Amino acid sequence: MKFVLTYKGDLPAKSRGISSVKHSIRKQVHPQLKNLWERVPLNSSRAKLVDRHDGNPNEIQLSKNVGNFRFVPLVSSRPGWDLVARLDILFLRPSAPGDLIRNGGDLDNRIKLLIDSLRLPSLQELPDCEEPSSSESPFFVLLEDDALVVQFSVETETLLHSNDATSSSHVELIIRVDITPRTATWENIGI
Repeated sequence: MKFVLTYKGDLPAKSRGISSVKHSIRKQVHPQLKNLWERVPLNSSRAKLVDRHDGNPNEIQLSKNVGNFRFVPLVSSRPGWDLVARLDILFLRPSAPGDLIRNGGDLDNRIKLLIDSLRLPSLQELPDCEEPSSSESPFFVLLEDDALVVQFSVETETLLHSNDATSSSHVELIIRVDITPRTATWENIGI
């Protein structure tokens, strides 16, 4: 399964206020993933994997409660689902070519922050007292765990319409996602 996610906003290299940045990224990605779960082929599995609350241990249940949120990852290692992801990231930023490290920060820390934001958060990674809105229940994330990213590539380019950029950490990201079964086939997991 292949699809594209986008993000527009700050992606700093430094860890100050990091939980709010991660949650801001999650909040932009959530409606895109929610839309994906409502489309073929995932819509046929949604009731069984996401919306069911009967607690039957013999069926796959992807959701996990963290704080006030019920998160649902698309890529999970749960038996019977067992998916992995490959990410191809187009990283647009307002600085000139070659200025990525000097102006805007360290690329590897920024990509780590992005990938952390795409996975299920720990309780400490949620902003204090954050309550999900009605459209965020459940709250969709891409990854159960960042270890399920088996490959990624990053290409950086200059963001030419940088009038929205208020800082050197402003980015626009186009994230091409390719999800494949690790050991199962699509038919085995019911899609």
